[in-house]
Amino acid sequence: MGSNENKEILKNLADILSSGDMSKVNEVLDDNFSYRSTAGEEIHGPEAMMDFFGMYEEAFSDFNTEWQDMVAEGDTVYFQYRQTGTHSGEFWGIPASNNKMDILVTSRAKLKNGKLVEVYDSFDTMELLKQLDALPEESTRKLEEFSNRMPGRRM
Repeated sequence: MGSNENKEILKNLADILSSGDMSKVNEVLDDNFSYRSTAGEEIHGPEAMMDFFGMYEEAFSDFNTEWQDMVAEGDTVYFQYRQTGTHSGEFWGIPASNNKMDILVTSRAKLKNGKLVEVYDSFDTMELLKQLDALPEESTRKLEEFSNRMPGRRM
């Protein structure tokens, strides 16, 4: 498949996940699909991916994914998206804080025979934990001090 077709497959997955109609997920995910992230999350198979995505939807009311950028080269697609939502349910064992979550995710996807076989997501886990009030106050203070010492960066 060409680069443009592979980008469309990713957009189709996003549409399927956003619609909640998981009956179509097998149209875009290979039976041997795997997902990994910098947060240590590791998922194998379409059914597990549906459960994984459901966990996010349950933990974050008004959960939303917005595409930022997408570039494809052959069977590899690199993309960025922003995820937002209100932390209204338990997530990673963290009780609901009702705080807003807003993270930018950078990803790489591999496709084979018109289906996704692998997705790797990279995002700032510490920033997410900070937004959910899941870091001890001392850790948050030290992160802010460190960030304020970085040229051109403020938390």
